Amino acid sequence: MRDWFVYIDFRGFSIWSRVQTEWAILWIYLSKIVLPLPSSFSPFHDDVELIGTRFQIAVAGLAWLSVIAISILLRKKTILPLFAVLWFLIGHLLESSSITLELYFEHRNYLPAYGLCFALTYGLWSVSNRFVVGARVLLVLYLLVVSVMCYMTTSLWGRQLNVAVIWANDSPGSSRATQHLAVMLNKEAEARGAPEEIRMQRQLMLSYFDRNADVCEKCIAVRTQSLLYACTIQSADQIRPRYEAFLNNAANGRASMSVIDGLFPLIDLVKSGQCGDIELNEVLVLIDRLLENPAFSRKTFKVRLQFLAANAAFESRDIELARSYLAFAEKREPDGLPVLQFQVFLALDVNDYKAAAAAIERRRKYVGSSKFITAERLDSMLSEVRMKQGLNN
Repeated sequence: MRDWFVYIDFRGFSIWSRVQTEWAILWIYLSKIVLPLPSSFSPFHDDVELIGTRFQIAVAGLAWLSVIAISILLRKKTILPLFAVLWFLIGHLLESSSITLELYFEHRNYLPAYGLCFALTYGLWSVSNRFVVGARVLLVLYLLVVSVMCYMTTSLWGRQLNVAVIWANDSPGSSRATQHLAVMLNKEAEARGAPEEIRMQRQLMLSYFDRNADVCEKCIAVRTQSLLYACTIQSADQIRPRYEAFLNNAANGRASMSVIDGLFPLIDLVKSGQCGDIELNEVLVLIDRLLENPAFSRKTFKVRLQFLAANAAFESRDIELARSYLAFAEKREPDGLPVLQFQVFLALDVNDYKAAAAAIERRRKYVGSSKFITAERLDSMLSEVRMKQGLNN
C-alpha cells in the first residue's frame, strides 16, 4: 500500500530499489547455505549497498525466474526442487522484500535454509537402488564438510579480538565493524591497565577510523569516535581537522544512534578543554548540522539531538537557547520524561518556578498513556519545585 518509488531518507533507498537489490542478495544467501565458509560470516553488514547496474539486477531477477521455471517443469518427476525454491523464497518474503529494513543480515537465512536442506537430504537418501550407496556416502561427506565449517566458524568467533580484527579488515566500509574492534581493543588495553598501552591502542584505532572514513564518507559514526579518541591523545592541530571533516559530512551522513551517543562525552571533553581549541558553540553548530540531515528526521533522533543541543547551550550558559531546543523536543515527544526533567532543571536554575510548574502541568494529559509520565512522578516533581520556591522566598 506504500509508494514503492519514494526515496526514504533514513534508509537511503526506495522500496523498489531495495526489492531489486534483494534479488541479487538472495543468491548470496543461497551460496552461504550450500558452502558456509567461516570467513564469509559476520554480524556487521552496514556496508552492503544497492546493486549498482540494471544489468546486474536483470541477471539476478531472470536467474530466479529460470530456477522457478525449471523447478515447475521437473515437478512431475520430483517435487523437491520446487519445494526447496518456494520454501526459500517464501521464507525471505518479509525481511528480503518490501519492508524497509537494512539490506542484508545472515540471520534472515535460518528458516529459508530449511527447505533446501530438507530437499537435499530427502533426495539423496531416497534415490533408486543403483545409486543409493553413492548418494548416501555423498550426503555423509557433505555433512562432515559442513560440520567442520561450522566448528571452524564457532571457534573463530570465540576468539573475540582476533575475529574483530578480521571483520574490520574484511569490511573496511563497515563503521559497525570498526567500532566493534575499538571496543575490543579498549577492553584488552584496560585489562592490562597500562596508560601507554591504552594510548597505543587508541592510536591504532584512529588509523582504522581513518581508513573507514576514506572508504565511506557518509559513515559519520566513526568520525564521532575518531574525534573522541583524538581529544584524549592528539594535539589541537590534529583534532581540528577531524572536527572539520565531521562537520562537513554531518548534513548528509548515515543516521546512527552511535553518532548521538558519542556527542554526550564530546560535550564533556570540550567543556573540560581536552579537545584543543574546539568550543561548545562549535559542538552546537555540529548538532545543528545533524538536525538538518534528512537521515536524522526520525523522532527518536530529532529529540535526542535537540536534547543534546540544549545541553551544549546550557553548558555555554545560554539558558534561553537551551529552552528553545527543549521546546522543539517537547513538540516532537511531549511525553518524554528526560525533556521534562531538563526543562524543570533549567527553570529552577534561573529561579523561574512558574515555568517549571507549567512544564509539569502540561504533561498531566499524558498520565495513563505513558509509562514514564505518572501522576505520582508529576506530583513529586511539583512538590520539589514548590519546596525550592518556598526556601528561596
